[in-house]
Amino acid sequence: MSYVKYGVKLSAGQKEKLAKALSNKSAITIRLTKSDLIGHDELMLTRTQLKRIQKAMKNKTGVDLKISKTQIRHVVQEGGSLWSTLFNLGSRMLPYATKAVTKAAPALATGALSG
Repeated sequence: MSYVKYGVKLSAGQKEKLAKALSNKSAITIRLTKSDLIGHDELMLTRTQLKRIQKAMKNKTGVDLKISKTQIRHVVQEGGSLWSTLFNLGSRMLPYATKAVTKAAPALATGALSG
C-alpha cells in the first residue's frame, strides 16, 4: 500500500499516544478537529484517509483517523520532526516500562513455576 505524507497538528497527548502505539506495535485512532487538519506533524496517510481529511476541510468539520501500526512504522522510516518527537517520547517512557516489567517479572515467574 502506498502512503502520502501529510501534515496535521497533533497535541502532546496525541504524540504520546503515537509513541505508545509505536512501542506496543498497535493501531490507534486520532481525532482531529477542523483546526488540526493542517499542521507541521507529518503522518503517512492512505489516499482514502487523505480524501476524508479533504472532505472534512470542505465541510468545516473534524475527522477521526485510524492509524495502523504499519503507518506508524512508515512515519518512523520517513523521519522528520514527528519521528524525533516520537523517539524522545519513547525514550522518556522507557524508564516507566522498565519499572513495570521489573515489578511484573517476579509475579510472572512465580505463576509459571507454580503451573
